[in-house]
Amino acid sequence: MNTMISHLDPRSVARATTLLATLILIAADCRDSALAQGSLIPPGPPAPTMKSLNQIEPHTPIPSFDYTISQPGTYYLTTNFIGVYGGIQIQADNVTLDLNGFTLAGGDANAVAVVGNHVNICIRNGTIRDFPDDAVVVGSAQRVSLESLQVFNNDGAGILAGGGTRLYCCNVFSNTFEGVFAGAGSQVLRCDISGNQAFGLLVGAGSTVQECTLRGNGGPGVEAPGSCRISGNSCTRSEEHTSELQ
Repeated sequence: MNTMISHLDPRSVARATTLLATLILIAADCRDSALAQGSLIPPGPPAPTMKSLNQIEPHTPIPSFDYTISQPGTYYLTTNFIGVYGGIQIQADNVTLDLNGFTLAGGDANAVAVVGNHVNICIRNGTIRDFPDDAVVVGSAQRVSLESLQVFNNDGAGILAGGGTRLYCCNVFSNTFEGVFAGAGSQVLRCDISGNQAFGLLVGAGSTVQECTLRGNGGPGVEAPGSCRISGNSCTRSEEHTSELQ
């Protein structure tokens, strides 16, 4: 054995010794680092890291039918309001009113009214019926969206809206006066506006009416200026009064 070692190059022996010492130091560092990490057992169950919808955008329940919305936000129904005095008034910008699948029926005036020149209003997802006046009155509000509403049997118009209104998937029928009036630049898409005693739909200049059903209204099914785009609609037992049908 000593004879074999004596034949090794002294430089090779020194290099091997240095490498061995380096490996020992690396192993010691790894051991110390592993020990410094602490226990791998979690201190408790995982905590939620996602924010709730209410934390992102506060949602406010509407406690009674006689209610005024005066601050931006999302408001929603938690029950039906039937034959109850009052109405919901919106007096703020950036408001979403979610009927949440519930019904407003038989109050003493308008069901929902936007009061003033407000912007960014959304009313959606519910039934409005049997009111003694116009059901939904948007007035001069701008950038209004009306979605998935059932509006019928009201002793007035179904929906009266200003310019730039978007109606999507609404059913408006059997109202004593007009079904829907929407001002200039409005969009009426995939709606059923039928059986109203006056005209079905009247829109202002530059509006779009697409994929709607308009039938059995007492007046014209669609009445619109020639600057409107009217396409893909079904009109039966109603007239279309417009100079630009597509």
